[in-house]
Amino acid sequence: MQESTLADRLRKLRGNDSRRVFSLKYGIHEQSLIRYEKGIRTPDNEIIHRIADGEKVSFNWLRSGEGPMHIEDGSGETGDMSPVLPPHLQIQPIENIEFEKTKTGDMSPVLEIQQKLTEALQRGLAAQERISSLLEDKAELLLELERARMDVERRERRIRDLEKENAQLREAQKGAAALQHDAAWKTG
Repeated sequence: MQESTLADRLRKLRGNDSRRVFSLKYGIHEQSLIRYEKGIRTPDNEIIHRIADGEKVSFNWLRSGEGPMHIEDGSGETGDMSPVLPPHLQIQPIENIEFEKTKTGDMSPVLEIQQKLTEALQRGLAAQERISSLLEDKAELLLELERARMDVERRERRIRDLEKENAQLREAQKGAAALQHDAAWKTG
């Protein structure tokens, strides 16, 4: 029976183990495992690698269902090494000129590097998302700060206007008092 989804393959690997035991074994939250097994969420490649390594199954099989479930031999997966071999090792000897043969070899080191690069990329993307979130927070705080600054300026302007009004009223009051004093002097 071919397991058609990642959720099916995870349930198969868990077997009779409880979700709690399986999730503790691979350092994932039990609720996350439930979501993975129901197909609600997909684990990231790091978690898939951890489970594949721990259960001794092929990463590609677990992730996509492609290829054999178990790695054939202990040396790892094999594949075309031509892209990673230096040019001088890709040249075929003269006696084999009529045979077009692809050089194959153990791809485990290349897959390890690819896994590390993928993990580094995921960490970089997570950091970039965090930076983006922090920039949004900063923009909101700057807007809030600008609103507060404008509010303070409005209040200071209002205080200056009220102080001018107060000074004018005092002057008017002095003028009225002087007129009253003059009027009282003349009548008096």
